[in-house]
Amino acid sequence: MATLKLTKTTTIGELKQQFDDAFGLMIEFYDENNIKTDAALDVTLGNLGLTTEGNYKCPADLSVSSFIEDMKQIYGLNVKVFNYDWSPIASEGLALGTVNNDRSKFNVKKIRSILIYSIASILVIVFIWLMLK
Repeated sequence: MATLKLTKTTTIGELKQQFDDAFGLMIEFYDENNIKTDAALDVTLGNLGLTTEGNYKCPADLSVSSFIEDMKQIYGLNVKVFNYDWSPIASEGLALGTVNNDRSKFNVKKIRSILIYSIASILVIVFIWLMLK
């Protein structure tokens, strides 16, 4: 069971990180007209309209729709949940802990390391080719 800490001083980035760590999913914030907010990661939940502070206990079997509704009803935050590749959750009735979200193909650190290795390999090959010329 994950516990999300929601205070007026918690930043958007901190809550996103808590949610990502707990479920491997992304949470995004929307205004009352369902338009995605462009607030920076360092904006606090207090500035976003958090109405109640507290620790939200989030069991893995909680449905996506229940989570979204709780965020709105209890905390005054309008959120949506996405897979790590920005695709919408297939069904908001799915439990947060069971959403099939293969992050391995979206792991930025892994992609970065592969690119660095590839570039280094190319540079070595070019260097050897120039030395043999």
